[in-house]
Amino acid sequence: MKKILLWIGIFYLFFIRAVHADTITLVADDWCPINCEPNSESPGYVVELAIKIFDDAGHKVEYQYLSWNRALAQVKAGKFNGAIAATPKELPEGIFPQEELGYYGNYFIKNKGSEWSFTSMESLTEVDLAVIQGYNYGEKLNEYIKDNPSKVTGMGGNDVVRRNLGMLMKGRIDVYLEDRNIAFYTAKKMGILNEIEVAGTEGTPIALYIGFSPAIAQSKQYAKILSQGIQRLRENGQLKKILDKYGVADWK
Repeated sequence: MKKILLWIGIFYLFFIRAVHADTITLVADDWCPINCEPNSESPGYVVELAIKIFDDAGHKVEYQYLSWNRALAQVKAGKFNGAIAATPKELPEGIFPQEELGYYGNYFIKNKGSEWSFTSMESLTEVDLAVIQGYNYGEKLNEYIKDNPSKVTGMGGNDVVRRNLGMLMKGRIDVYLEDRNIAFYTAKKMGILNEIEVAGTEGTPIALYIGFSPAIAQSKQYAKILSQGIQRLRENGQLKKILDKYGVADWK
């Protein structure tokens, strides 16, 4: 009789877990090593963290590519649950966890051999600059990008980091504004790491999060689960293990 009751209890727990399990769909453009190719062995460290944390909480994570502007718009509208590597500036209506998932900086990437270097905002007028549409680069750079459309190429769509680096190699642009880790990670995959270098940086590092939809009732719960999960994985060493896979250091 006790064995029967035990099995009934186990079945009940699994049933309750299944009934309350959600599928959380996260979207972003390609920004490796933060988020990489969906359904691959290395989908990005933020994706792996989200999968682990939400799986432990009884939920399933799905992740797919979307251009950044579309990702932000459709998360805001509630079509998807969250945007990976979002900031409160980019998604002001969004629900954000307390724990950040890394930082990014504004680095000016150029071809080796180029004599240009970033010395001030005025020095940007000397080059043709590439950026990613919809990204938040901070007040000064956002204003420059808006006010100088003839000097700035805004790229969107899939594989945008690789495409911008490709334009840099072909001389179609002079400088690419990107986080150093993102640019160098992709450049290494492309075999051009030794052909590029940093020409300067502007501003202070900006914290990155998963921004959850303001139109979905469970978003506050998801944000809380994610924050608690990051703290737990940092304490038990699993965060470091996932970050080491991508050559990324803990940001705290």
